[in-house]
Amino acid sequence: MLYPIKVVDIELSRPLTTLDGLDGYIAVKGLVRFHGAPIGYVQAPIT
Repeated sequence: MLYPIKVVDIELSRPLTTLDGLDGYIAVKGLVRFHGAPIGYVQAPIT
């Protein structure tokens, strides 16, 4: 079964912003970057 996951880009060298438009998604998966260089992924459920 497929589940809708919102994919976002997270740049740690800038202030974090609020995520909007999450209705219908069960989780968020983010590509984490530091000064443009990818350093990993993070995933969190939406409650």
